[in-house]
Amino acid sequence: FAVACGVGIIVPLDKGLPIDEIEYSLQKSKTDLVIFDTDYIEIMNTIKERNSTTLSDYICMKENNQNYSTIKEFIKIGNKELNKGNKNFVNSMINPDDLSLILFTSGTTSLAKAVMLTQTNILVSVNAVSKIIDVTPKDVSLAILPFHHTFGALSLMYFLTAWRSSLAPRKPPQCPIRQPSRYQDPPCAYLSYKSVSDRDC
Repeated sequence: FAVACGVGIIVPLDKGLPIDEIEYSLQKSKTDLVIFDTDYIEIMNTIKERNSTTLSDYICMKENNQNYSTIKEFIKIGNKELNKGNKNFVNSMINPDDLSLILFTSGTTSLAKAVMLTQTNILVSVNAVSKIIDVTPKDVSLAILPFHHTFGALSLMYFLTAWRSSLAPRKPPQCPIRQPSRYQDPPCAYLSYKSVSDRDC
């Protein structure tokens, strides 16, 4: 979301892909920086050793024993820069026609293809969702759809841009609709495929 609010390009990837397909997506998108969880350190180690991508920075979400920088470290650096008066990110001029999001298809017939969306594409979609889903500042969304899917990514962006509280569990329960007590604030919006809802609930 921070990247979407700036001038960077987001490339959400399917964490369940084989390492070769993850590497392929990183190559095609010419990604410079990757953010990953500790569960995927070995995959990142292999990709780093192969040195076949344009990656220059590797950021782990948590503390790790592989000497990877953590997201907390980067947040601290950003806060220091803001305190020093550095407003480069805040004052970034966004071109609505610039590329903002790259989503890869499932690649059912061949290798995954990159779908490129601009800032305008995203805003139009978010605005369309806002005309259908009416939420209040107290509402919580339960995002089961992965963010490398268009619906999952854009629906979550709607809740975030609308200053709503959003919830995205790392490992969702078998049936999140029937287990609202798992969460401090029970979700009022459930984002998923109909087939998933029918099967699990």
